[in-house]
Amino acid sequence: MAQEQLQLNAEPDKISVGEDAHEEKELSVEQEKEKEEVKLEEVDLGYTDPNKKDTETKVLPKEEPKKESNLNEISGSVQRRIDQLTRKYREAERREKAALDYAKGLQDKYKKAETTLNTVDDNYIKEFDARIDAQREQVKSNLKNAIENNDADKIMEANDLLAKLSVEKEKARILTEQKKEAVNKEPENKTPEPIPQPKQEVKEPSPRAKDWAQKNDWFGKDKVMTNAAYGIHEDLVTQGFDPESEDYYNEINFKMREYFPNKFEQEKRPTQTVASAGRKQEGRRVVKLTRSQVAIAKKLGVPLEEYAKFVK
Repeated sequence: MAQEQLQLNAEPDKISVGEDAHEEKELSVEQEKEKEEVKLEEVDLGYTDPNKKDTETKVLPKEEPKKESNLNEISGSVQRRIDQLTRKYREAERREKAALDYAKGLQDKYKKAETTLNTVDDNYIKEFDARIDAQREQVKSNLKNAIENNDADKIMEANDLLAKLSVEKEKARILTEQKKEAVNKEPENKTPEPIPQPKQEVKEPSPRAKDWAQKNDWFGKDKVMTNAAYGIHEDLVTQGFDPESEDYYNEINFKMREYFPNKFEQEKRPTQTVASAGRKQEGRRVVKLTRSQVAIAKKLGVPLEEYAKFVK
């Protein structure tokens, strides 16, 4: 302060502004206050402002990277979710394609197997039918030989075989008809059906057929003979016989008596009598029944063999 006062005293221009010493003293005090205030302001500015600027420059760069990092984290999470969904979608596409390829492969395999099976079935049916025809011809020949030799055992054996072959022949015919119907219709998803057994036709028989069935009471009762009659019927129709003609029924009667001689009355033929002249039939005799005797036996419901035992 002493120095300041000296400096004030040394400056005559500034001192001459006032009129007395009292005013000079007041002026000097005011100047000191102003200087002090200036110093305070300078100290305040020199200490606080630079720090504020520094803090602002330091804080702002730190906040921006945080926001960017948060955005990067969010975008990375979203991208991972998108990638995950994309992988699932691609995997579902691959599975669907694999399933379609597998189903298509099964369908092709089924078609090939079905074609092969149809070819095998056709060949089997044809072979089966041809084999039955060959066996029937052989059995017929054996039966004729047995009749000529009056061999009862061979006759019975041949009759049984012939009846069985007639049933098999009917099966082959039914299979052939079913195969033709299947080819014409070509149904989808049709399950295989079991082979049906030979059945009588539902068609109403004609009066001529009813009359013949009444005269042959074994028809419909004896399964073997009935099936044999159906087999003979099929052969005659194939050969061109009219089912309503007299020749047709005569041929059926002749074939049935030829195949089942033990079931019908025995009628000696000249050729058979000559062939069996030197043989003895032990415990067996031939009885010829008249039409009236046959009618009486039928009315009584007695088999002809049993009725013949009482005819002298």
